[in-house]
Amino acid sequence: FDVPDTPAIRLRIVVAETKLAAIAAGFTLAGATVTIEVRSGSPAREIIAVAAQRRTDLILIGAHGRTCSSHAVYGSVAERVVRTAPCPVLTACEPAFDFVPVMAGMSTDCAMS
Repeated sequence: FDVPDTPAIRLRIVVAETKLAAIAAGFTLAGATVTIEVRSGSPAREIIAVAAQRRTDLILIGAHGRTCSSHAVYGSVAERVVRTAPCPVLTACEPAFDFVPVMAGMSTDCAMS
């Protein structure tokens, strides 16, 4: 679908590109090659199209839910990408953390729940 070219949309694109550039900077410092591209349309379709055009080796996509072990936790975008991508897809989710009470000699790090 086409997104109308309005000042509000152009601003959202600039904001998205700025946020992506900040994230990409960390990967670039670590030695990765990062390309930023903001597109409109169906997210899964656009991700798959870019991966095919660039002959991408791997797609890393976020998934949500309580755990990443269940098929049902993938959002519809992640699921479509996993099912139809022209390359391997690595799904990542933020693990749930519970804070553990600090006792003498214990680490103050979070523990996986």
